Amino acid sequence: MLHIVANGTNDPLRVEGVKAGSGAYLLIDSNGVIKSSTDRSNLTFVLPSVSNSTGLLLTQTGQTGSTTYNENSVPASSITPGNGSWIKISGLQSTLNIIQPSNTINISVEGMVQYDSAAAMTGDMTISYAIGIFLDGKLIATRMFAISGNGFSGTTDKWSVLGQSSNLSVGAHTIEIYATRRNTAGSASADLAIARPAPSVSSLNQFMAKGVLQINGVYQ
Repeated sequence: MLHIVANGTNDPLRVEGVKAGSGAYLLIDSNGVIKSSTDRSNLTFVLPSVSNSTGLLLTQTGQTGSTTYNENSVPASSITPGNGSWIKISGLQSTLNIIQPSNTINISVEGMVQYDSAAAMTGDMTISYAIGIFLDGKLIATRMFAISGNGFSGTTDKWSVLGQSSNLSVGAHTIEIYATRRNTAGSASADLAIARPAPSVSSLNQFMAKGVLQINGVYQ
């Protein structure tokens, strides 16, 4: 038995170089005793945040029109009817390794959208679009948004989507973020910049416009 008493100044115990994995780990019970355990009930984890460096442009010719989205559909068949499709936001993806089958995963992603025109986006101009979270190639969350003219060039707005999944199987899983353009009202024919600055204006840079993906979870 190892009994350690702090002196009030220095750390009584320091463990370095420990990596997360499927083996045993150290915990401190309610009596202050350090034990080895493989039970991960109520153990939480947080993945490093991910941001993109490119983004994408959504064109009017690639828009889908009004449509609904079905849970667990794949990008190629998630949009019916319509001529457009989901487009992956390069760089906004992450892989997590699950080590216990009883779990809940929380996903959040946000970024900026900008109208790509040096001319003013007037009040009669609106573009709707959607952002989707895909887990292992299947849609688990999506939200629709609309950006409307305010009389300025390079009109901007923010988008944010939350997703959740439970009881993922043990092993690696991939989370990817996609976007699609839906409808255009008025004469808003210019491209829509997602998670990137619009090329035609200089009011945003990539640092300001980038998307950020965050993932955390808990084992039960």
